[in-house]
Amino acid sequence: MLIIGTQHPTGMLLSNILGVKLDYLDNDILWETRKRMRTWEPFEYLMMDFIELNPCRGKKYCLVFVDMFSKWVEVFPTGKADAAAVAKALLTELIPRWGIPRKLSSDRGSHFLNKVLDKVTEQLGIRLKFHCAYHPQSGGAVERANGTIKNRLTKVMAETGLDWVQALPIVLTGMRGRVHAATGLSPYEVITGRPMRTGCQPPGLMLDKELADTRMVSYCVQLTNVLRSVHQQVKAALPDPASGPLHDLQPGDWVVIKDFRRKKWHQARWRGPFQILLTTPTAVRVEGRASWVHASHCKRAPPAPKEG
Repeated sequence: MLIIGTQHPTGMLLSNILGVKLDYLDNDILWETRKRMRTWEPFEYLMMDFIELNPCRGKKYCLVFVDMFSKWVEVFPTGKADAAAVAKALLTELIPRWGIPRKLSSDRGSHFLNKVLDKVTEQLGIRLKFHCAYHPQSGGAVERANGTIKNRLTKVMAETGLDWVQALPIVLTGMRGRVHAATGLSPYEVITGRPMRTGCQPPGLMLDKELADTRMVSYCVQLTNVLRSVHQQVKAALPDPASGPLHDLQPGDWVVIKDFRRKKWHQARWRGPFQILLTTPTAVRVEGRASWVHASHCKRAPPAPKEG
């Protein structure tokens, strides 16, 4: 919970603006600024992003989803990078396949900051949250997936002569079957409870039709046990969330903020000063800016020169 003392001038100012006694802000509001969000089951929490590729078969973009538990990747080619494409992918592809996620996170692109998408997620009961501006590490999992997709598409296209729409399923197969160092498991194993069959293994035994039901029940029981064990292994590998603040900035402090929009090398690297209104363990909210700023992009403003 974020404490903002109303005795502090900044807290009093916010209380007057909002017309309420402002002693705290609930953690749910500040979900985006935590170091890492914990998740305990597949397809509960997803990160999403768009990547731009060359025009091909009426498509130019890929909408990428990464399941933060299993690291399973879903990718949907789209003609436009807009909220309609996100809503369509959710309603016609992702949700029919994996169910309704509890949480979705993304960057602050206009295709995600949209009333249409807000309405869809609200109706489905999905919490839609956003990363800190100009801090791609906040969406590290999906940023890494984006890079892997592009690199492997380039390789597969060069080796096979396929276009990227045709090559995408091959790339996804490799990503889903690859073992992650942190867990020692592939996304496919986390979801299904068994290694991906790649064609290198000997063919399995043919099931007798009379034994099919019995063997199916046995398989389902074994699958449940395996998945329980696999999920415990994944949970054990998850890093702990931040135990304390990663900075010493406080409401009322003055800071300058790194300028990622500067066009020329001789322009100032830092903008400000700005007064801090709110803080979390990883980010700050300053007067005059609508979005949260990651603390690593701030530094204390130099003291004003003394007069005389």
